[in-house]
Amino acid sequence: MDLFWIFILIMVIANILLNIMGTNIVRSSEIHDNNKKRNLLIMLWGIPMLGVFVAMIKINKDIKANQQKMEEEIAPAIREMADRLKVLDADIAMSKAKKNPKIH
Repeated sequence: MDLFWIFILIMVIANILLNIMGTNIVRSSEIHDNNKKRNLLIMLWGIPMLGVFVAMIKINKDIKANQQKMEEEIAPAIREMADRLKVLDADIAMSKAKKNPKIH
């Protein structure tokens, strides 16, 4: 019976440590507003043992969605910059060709 209580004590301590780590991660999140952070903290502390994993899965999903959104917003700007560089490169090449005409 003593082993059972030792096991329970270890699980409770592990749960508290995981919840504290999860709380620090949620509070330091820059992509979530205060309302979303509050919901994640309630889930984190409200669901014993599973709350940590569910909250971390949700945070990772939100991070990936935010990253995808940023990539979608940045891609057109990168394409536009690449097009401008191509035009500039072509202009430089034509300018050099005009300055140094090759005699055949």
